[in-house]
Amino acid sequence: MRIFVMLSLWTVLIAGVAVSTSCRQLLPPSPPLPDDPVPALPVEVRPVDFAGLRAALTEAQGKVVLVDFWATWCGPCRASFPDFVKMYQKYSPHGLVCFSVSLDEPHDQGRVLSFLQEREALFPNFLLTDFDQSEKLLATQFGYAGSIPHMALFDKAGQRVWDKKQKNLSTSQLHRLIESELTK
Repeated sequence: MRIFVMLSLWTVLIAGVAVSTSCRQLLPPSPPLPDDPVPALPVEVRPVDFAGLRAALTEAQGKVVLVDFWATWCGPCRASFPDFVKMYQKYSPHGLVCFSVSLDEPHDQGRVLSFLQEREALFPNFLLTDFDQSEKLLATQFGYAGSIPHMALFDKAGQRVWDKKQKNLSTSQLHRLIESELTK
């Protein structure tokens, strides 16, 4: 009887191993866990003329849009740019669209891109290619008055509701204005 019990247990054990092995073969192998973190979205800079910049603003209609005019050679621009990135990070989930517009020379696109990559500027970034011809148009459309950094805020209808030339706001005042426009 003891031998019968032992043989029965061995049979069950061997059958269990066979079933277990065949089940493993039916399941697809688990993918290996990635060693590297998921790469971030690429930071890009797109050369545009004034018409292209205006088209980007028109495409964003229905959203609140904050535009920052800056240049890599401008110390105050470099100092304020991290705040612009933080505003994007804070308010883009709520519908804010941010554009950065570099006034660097078109041949400095590599330097502009490096600056933007270092600051993780994941929003649309433009390099204005026809600044000399469009300065007056920038004044009309964006309130640009010849100095940078310069920001302008547009409501969901695409109307400029604020620009830095019009009124220099503190960071907290600008945040309140953005929040107000986002709730409309």
